Amino acid sequence: EAAILFESGSNRGCHRIWGVAAPQALRVDRVHRRSGWSAPDILIRMSRQWPEEDVMARCDDRIDNDGSEPLVPRVLQLVSELGG
Repeated sequence: EAAILFESGSNRGCHRIWGVAAPQALRVDRVHRRSGWSAPDILIRMSRQWPEEDVMARCDDRIDNDGSEPLVPRVLQLVSELGG
């Protein structure tokens, strides 16, 4: 949802923005399993969205959601860095 946050200008009201990133193939697989959509349909929708690298370049922090590491420790680290 970060692209919508930036497109609408709502990011101006945010203290920090965390972006969650995953490889395209993994995102396609996850959407397919969740929705049943075909890979070509998913890729068409993705092509209409901001490229992940453009979104991530605007985020203050990155959370990699590629399955290689647990997400909770990274999120807790970011929360602790907020100082509160």
